[in-house]
Amino acid sequence: MKMNFSQTKDERLLAFYENIRRQVDLDTRAGGRYRFAGEGVKQYAERLREEIDRRQLRFIPIDWPR
Repeated sequence: MKMNFSQTKDERLLAFYENIRRQVDLDTRAGGRYRFAGEGVKQYAERLREEIDRRQLRFIPIDWPR
């Protein structure tokens, strides 16, 4: 599924990504592997990251559990 973020403001794009990063961090601290952030969330975050990279915005990458 192709997501279109072309009309999304930079700040919103970064906020969406940061919310997922925090969610993954909480999952990791809770000891669960993708307890709340499953594969669909990971794919969504990847699309956000691609757009963030395209716009050359600064962000903290998500540290996905292995």
